[in-house]
Amino acid sequence: MASATAEDQDFMAAARQDMPRLIAEVRRLGALLNQTK
Repeated sequence: MASATAEDQDFMAAARQDMPRLIAEVRRLGALLNQTK
């Protein structure tokens, strides 16, 4: 992206790794909550 700042580029690069981890954690916590119902 030509108009993105270095900080924006760093954020986008990290998001490619962080988002799958975040989604996995949300799913794990959701499963944990379902076990307690």
